[in-house]
Amino acid sequence: STGKYTLHEEIAPEGYLVAEDVTFEVQETGEIQKVTMKDDVTKVEISKTDIAGEELPGAKLTIYDKDGKVVESWTSDDKPHYIEMLPIGAYTLHEESAPEGYLVAEDIKFEVKNTGEIQKVTMKDEAEKPPVEPPKTGERTEFLFWFLLTGLAGVLLIAPYIFRFRRQGNRH
Repeated sequence: STGKYTLHEEIAPEGYLVAEDVTFEVQETGEIQKVTMKDDVTKVEISKTDIAGEELPGAKLTIYDKDGKVVESWTSDDKPHYIEMLPIGAYTLHEESAPEGYLVAEDIKFEVKNTGEIQKVTMKDEAEKPPVEPPKTGERTEFLFWFLLTGLAGVLLIAPYIFRFRRQGNRH
């Protein structure tokens, strides 16, 4: 029958957003009247950066859903990783391995929301600290050690001769 109607979407397919209501009017005509409702999709952008915020290539990353199932895996490059149609819900971004010279970051939990806006998630890697060199005890200590050792060896070598001369001197 003729009149104004509203087309309402209760639930969208996975990866799609619930569309806004579409209001339309049915007119008295013999022609087919078409009404179109379009669902947008979720859009997520994952950035893997260093502490300065520069994209960091070479990190092996995986997204897990709330049940621990792998949703997507990739190796980071010099641009953010873009994903469409992730179903709305909770996820975990996990770094399998970090690029050389960087530490593996802690997992990041994020949520994909019901919006057509690009949802951004950033994971940062800290650079490894350079190895700490043991404090030098100094060449002086090493020199003293060898000096004392050489001196002790010399005394041990000369001592028998000194005792022999003393004994001979006491006989007279």
